Amino acid sequence: MVNTISAKTQNACVHLFFVDGGSCLVADANLCLTPNQTTSFLASEFDPGATGYIVAVAVDCETGCPTDLNTLIGDEYVKFANGFHGNLKAECITAIRPPACDPNEPTATLNFDGVNYSQLPRMVALDNIPSAQDNNTTMLVLDRIGGDLSATVGTLGSIFGILYDDTENGFSFTFTGVSCQIRQTLSNSFPRSAPRFDAVIPSGRSGWMKLWTTPEFAVVGAMFNLNPNAAASRSAFNGAHGLHALRLQTRASFTIPIFPPGC
Repeated sequence: MVNTISAKTQNACVHLFFVDGGSCLVADANLCLTPNQTTSFLASEFDPGATGYIVAVAVDCETGCPTDLNTLIGDEYVKFANGFHGNLKAECITAIRPPACDPNEPTATLNFDGVNYSQLPRMVALDNIPSAQDNNTTMLVLDRIGGDLSATVGTLGSIFGILYDDTENGFSFTFTGVSCQIRQTLSNSFPRSAPRFDAVIPSGRSGWMKLWTTPEFAVVGAMFNLNPNAAASRSAFNGAHGLHALRLQTRASFTIPIFPPGC
């Protein structure tokens, strides 16, 4: 995974949190950028052997308290050993009114409630899901947002979803995310719908899916598609994109540790 972060107009200090998608344990590091500077790095250089996601928080360069710097941009190139690959842009969250922060306290809380920071999705969608019978393999990645980044992130828990064919028929399903991230290939085994996936989206057709957490949690994610005929067929494609937000969660939060970046 290659990650890129860029700063505009002023110095920026960024507290990075590397969330392990299996254990939900967190490691952290700091980046300090000058105006208009760009940096790229391999996630394996910071957190080798882990697969998950990264949270980047703009902080005060002297205290480590969260700030209202809203000029950071970023994205990542992702590739897996099984062939899935793509470029994903960062999920940007606007700091509206950062929390009061005492640098003498060990932590601060970022509230994604539309008052302090912008809200995050609770219901998300995968669009244009191609048929597996046409040599497509589609992978869903879903991440739980919320928890203590000085310790562990919360798990996904119960997920409810609806798989739609291209004539507006919907078929519901449920599953449980026992960790803070799931990575699942769409097939007749997942999601468990009736009828099964191949019958809902047969050869030559496409569909879409929406899903949301039964507990009121915030989620983000991505969709990857892999087709071995992409180089030879103009109708076959490889790539990835972020999930679409259909409904926002009223409130979610991350607790972050507070200490000077030291760079």
